[in-house]
Amino acid sequence: MYSKCGNLRDARILFDKIPQPNIVSWTSMITGYIQNNNPRQALLLSKELLIQETENDGDAANEHVFVDSVVIVFALSVCSRASEGLHGMVIKKGFDGDVAIENTLLDAYAKRGDAAVLENV
Repeated sequence: MYSKCGNLRDARILFDKIPQPNIVSWTSMITGYIQNNNPRQALLLSKELLIQETENDGDAANEHVFVDSVVIVFALSVCSRASEGLHGMVIKKGFDGDVAIENTLLDAYAKRGDAAVLENV
């Protein structure tokens, strides 16, 4: 609600108070940054989510955070300049067959003018 009203400061305060944010919380906050024209914060929060995912990978006690295709699409759209790292995660997590993710990867590489990478996507 706060991010939809453009109040990202209060939205982030509430997000930071959540003891164990789930994927809906992460996606809502990242989307709030994107929709309010704050791609830098969206990128930083996406990075935090990916770090959290990597640290918790395989830890059954921390199953409240997981990356899904929606999060990958948002992350790719925000950080097209860092798409190689996310592309690696897409392959590692088995999302390389997801049409939305592959389209977003193509868009990211095309915007960078990276024709050599486009041939391999």
